[in-house]
Amino acid sequence: MDITQDVLHMNIFEIFCDGKGRINETNMSSILNFLLDPVRPHGYGYASLARFLRPIQEQLQTLNRSHEGLVWPTSSLMDMDKWVKRFPRVELSLEEDVYEPQEDTKPRKRILDNVIRFYDAQQRLGLVVAIENKITLASVTDPMQLSEEYDFLRAAIDKANKAIPIVFVFLTPEPVSNASQTIFNDLVVKGRDIKVNYCWKNLLIESSQPQPSITWVAKSLLAAERSGEINPASSHGDLFLRSMIKFIANDFQQESVLEEDVLGTNGMSVRAIDEFWSKWTHEKPGTYPLACELFELIRTTLLQHCEQTNLTHVYQLDFRPTTTRLACFYRPLTQDVDLQQKKLPNRPVAIFFAGATSNQRIQLQFERRDGVSLEAFRRSLDGPTREVFDEIQPDESGANYTTIHVPKSVNMGHIKSLLQAAIQEAAQAAIG
Repeated sequence: MDITQDVLHMNIFEIFCDGKGRINETNMSSILNFLLDPVRPHGYGYASLARFLRPIQEQLQTLNRSHEGLVWPTSSLMDMDKWVKRFPRVELSLEEDVYEPQEDTKPRKRILDNVIRFYDAQQRLGLVVAIENKITLASVTDPMQLSEEYDFLRAAIDKANKAIPIVFVFLTPEPVSNASQTIFNDLVVKGRDIKVNYCWKNLLIESSQPQPSITWVAKSLLAAERSGEINPASSHGDLFLRSMIKFIANDFQQESVLEEDVLGTNGMSVRAIDEFWSKWTHEKPGTYPLACELFELIRTTLLQHCEQTNLTHVYQLDFRPTTTRLACFYRPLTQDVDLQQKKLPNRPVAIFFAGATSNQRIQLQFERRDGVSLEAFRRSLDGPTREVFDEIQPDESGANYTTIHVPKSVNMGHIKSLLQAAIQEAAQAAIG
């Protein structure tokens, strides 16, 4: 048994989820604190904090014009990497207590998950960033939490200097909706303070602009390191970011088993194709149109590969829908295939219904040929397609699989070339 690949693809986050282990919101707040702290040993220095602030750069420029005495030159704001370094002292705290501003009664307490304070060369506090973290929207139940956390923090800062601005970040797995949207909308910030909804997951694949997303921060750091925009970090920092990206995409859980799911000891939960699509329309209607579009692209590209390689007399494209995914495979014309078996032969692509697929995105998995790493696949792409690859940073799911998460807001024209390249590589892996 070759254990090398297992070691190379070890994910420290998933290790802590073995058995009854769990990584909770407090743990993820600690991880975020580590990533954003310039002096922690991740190797990225101020670059991670700069990329965290890039999505609100325009708002910070507004603060720059409106708050006198904070010494924020506009020229440095144009380059966030330079701007954050103007604050030689950056203090990060976890689970910080803030109290109701009442003197005659016992004050109520709220707890902020993360607080970042920026001090200038004269040791003057210039900016406070407060983060309320949620890794599941189901945990958003207190309608007063955001408002009271902000109000209590604002009152405490006002005692020192009312001109110090606050950026209040509501960090959620995906963009706020329903109850979380109402709670966020009810948060009223004062003066020129800023409130913003950040997400753990990526938002738009086709956007070239900075996204208020922790996944975008991590992917941006990896891309900047690869291009030479920032100094190389340690191999541990690179592994940390890639593991975190994958863990976030899997909803802060262990990745589901790569092969097909088995019910009991033998049988697969195989469904009729109509039943598979019907379940999608009822349970995840937000991504149903995208799923159909992706299925058609995958189907036609796999058929074209079979025709171009003159193998239509050997294989027939077929599909196996199950409770978790739709597996596309090349069925040998002279051989029966047991659809109940754990792993299908010649299976290049799978469209996941479970896993990281939701009403916001779809998880796709593509096989790669033996010896073709994810980086080797990237290098094989033409320039424009490689740029798309670098934007979305596909995951290396095991030694021979590539995982791509496609959001429902995607511009298919923008990502189509990358998907076709991944499908063609998968087809070559399956039948040559």
